Amino acid sequence: MPTASPLQHQRELDELPLYLPEQNAVLVGRIIDDESEMAGMAAYYVHWRGGVYIGNYNEADNAFTSHYSTKLEERMMSHQVKAFDDMEVEKELSSIGEALLDAYDFAETQAMADKQAHVFALQSMNGFTRSQTANILNVSPSTVDSQRASATKKADAAVAFTATYTEKKENPDNEDLLKH
Repeated sequence: MPTASPLQHQRELDELPLYLPEQNAVLVGRIIDDESEMAGMAAYYVHWRGGVYIGNYNEADNAFTSHYSTKLEERMMSHQVKAFDDMEVEKELSSIGEALLDAYDFAETQAMADKQAHVFALQSMNGFTRSQTANILNVSPSTVDSQRASATKKADAAVAFTATYTEKKENPDNEDLLKH
């Protein structure tokens, strides 16, 4: 679970920074497959390039240099993380990568739109703050607020529907359950 400190001061996966503000990049994972030529490399979602890139992080320069990419045309962050996760090398995901994979699953079930799923997964499911979520997604805090409100409304409606449906199945003689 992330802490409330700014993302650029947080480190995961063998001390890689979660956020590189100068490159507008967020850590989504790293390759741990010793048999791969990419062994030990970091994977960052680079906003201005719209994709997940795999390469080396240089501590002295506080900079990431990419060597590979997922080569996925879809620019949505969760889709890029899914493509990284589907690569046939052993890898591990950062807390941001895990949250964005959750977002991919939410959006795939069509429970909510991709952008709403990103905010919902980062904040409600994985504990990122409003400010951290805005940094991760490269959006304003007010955009985070509006996407979260929409996502929460959809999630609450889904929970209510499921509860009503379950009650109706368990008590088929109670016709008042599906009436308003």
